[in-house]
Amino acid sequence: MHVFLLFLGASLGNLSAGRAGILGLAMGHLGIALPIAIRYSAVRKQFGPQATSTGFVRRTKDGVPAPETMVEFPVIEYQLQQWRLFPYLAATYVLKSFSDTMFAEMIKFLGIQASPEAGYDLPIAGQEIHAITCSAKPLFTWTARDAIQECREGNFVSFIWNRYLCTICNQMITIFMIHKIVFIACGGHGYLKASGLGRLRNDNDANCTYEGENNVLLQQTSNWLLKIWKELKADPNSYPDVTPLQTLTFRDGLRKFEQRGKPITKAEINVNNPTFLLDTYKWLICYLLNETEAKLKHQMEFRKQLDENNPALTKYVAKNSSQAFYARTLSLAFIEHYILQQFYFRFFEGRDEAWKNASAESKAMFAKLFTLYGLWCLEKHMMYLYQGGYASGPVFANSVHDAILELCEGLKMDAVPLVDAIAPTDFVLNSVLGCADGEVYKRMETALSETPGAFQRAEWWTDISERVKSKL
Repeated sequence: MHVFLLFLGASLGNLSAGRAGILGLAMGHLGIALPIAIRYSAVRKQFGPQATSTGFVRRTKDGVPAPETMVEFPVIEYQLQQWRLFPYLAATYVLKSFSDTMFAEMIKFLGIQASPEAGYDLPIAGQEIHAITCSAKPLFTWTARDAIQECREGNFVSFIWNRYLCTICNQMITIFMIHKIVFIACGGHGYLKASGLGRLRNDNDANCTYEGENNVLLQQTSNWLLKIWKELKADPNSYPDVTPLQTLTFRDGLRKFEQRGKPITKAEINVNNPTFLLDTYKWLICYLLNETEAKLKHQMEFRKQLDENNPALTKYVAKNSSQAFYARTLSLAFIEHYILQQFYFRFFEGRDEAWKNASAESKAMFAKLFTLYGLWCLEKHMMYLYQGGYASGPVFANSVHDAILELCEGLKMDAVPLVDAIAPTDFVLNSVLGCADGEVYKRMETALSETPGAFQRAEWWTDISERVKSKL
C-alpha cells in the first residue's frame, strides 16, 4: 500500500507542473491589464462640479456650460472606480507571491523525487501539490479573466453630452472637439484594438480550459478535502500536524467550529487583523466541509432509494448533485485561505529572509494589499458565514464593506506606483492607454493617423451606398 501511495503521489505531483505553469501565464496577463487600466484612470478626467471663482456658471447660447466652468476629476478619484480596480491590484501582488512560492515548491518536489530527502513525505506532498494546483489554476485564470474585463469596462465611461458626440465605427473615428475640452465624451476606449485589452482577454480565455477545465479541476480538490475530512474526524492523528506544504492548517478551526454556539460578537470583530481573517477562513472551510459531506450523504441516500441495483451510478449522480454551492465553493475557499496563509507566512512571520530588511512603509503597504484581497474574497462567501451562524446582524457585514472601501481609498495615492513596479516596458505593454508617460490622447491620435486606411473610405462603401437610398 505504501508503494502504491508513493507512486500515486509522485504521479499527481508530475501532472501538476503544467497547471503550475498556467499560474505564471495568468500573472503575466494581470501584470499588463492592471497597469493599463490604472494608469489610464489616473490620466482620464471626466465628470465633476460646474463652478467659477464667482460661483456663477456661464453658459453658451445653446445652454451648454462654458468650457472654462467645467471642473473635472481623474476617474481614479471616484469610489466606484477604486472598488472595481484596486481589489484586482491587491490580488495581483498576493497571487504573484503565491505563484513564486508554488514554483519553488514544485522545484523542491521534483528534486526530492530524484534524490529522496529524509523527513519529506513525498506521497502526501504529491497529493497536496495536486490539490493546490487543481484549485489555484481556476482561481488564477478566473481572476485574470474578470480583471481584464473589469479593466476593459470600468475605465472607459461612455456618455453623450448634448451635441458633443464621439462616434466609434469599425474603420473610422469621428471626434468633435470644443475649445479647451478634448475627448469630453470618449466612449469605448477599452474596446479599441490599440488598447491591448481585447488581445489579453483572448489570450487568457484559453487558460480557463486547457490543462483541465476549471470546474472539473475544482472537483479534484473537493474530493481530496472530503477524504481528508472523513479520516481526520475518525482519527485526528491520521495526518501529521505539519505536512510538507502545510495545507491542513484549516483543521485548527475544527474545534472552534464544533464549539461555537453563538455568532461572533462585536468585540471579537477585527477585520483588519490578518489572524482574524485567517481564523474566519478556517471556520468557513470547516463549515463547508461539514455541509458538503452532509449534502453528499443525503444525495447518496436519496439516489439509493431510486436505484438500489446500481451503486456506481448512485455515487456518480450524488457527487454530481453536490457541486454547486457546496463542493465547488469549498475548493475555492480552501485555495483562497491557502494563498493568504502563504502570504502571511512569508511577509508577516518573516520566513522570507529578504523581507526582514524591508522598510516599515513597504511592510505597511503589503499589509494593506493582503487585507484588501482577503476581505474582498471573504465578502463573496458572506452568505455562508451567516448561514452557518458565524455572524448575525449587520455589524460583521458592515465592518467588511467599510474596511474594503477604506482600504481602496487608502491605496489611491499609491496605485500608480504599485502598477509601475510590476508593469513591463511600453513595448511589451503595447497599449496606447497604459504607457508610462501618460500621454494617452497623443498616442491615440498617433495610432489612429498611422493606421493604414484610417482616413479613406472602406472598400465596400459603394455597395452600401447603392443599396441604401435616402427617402428624402
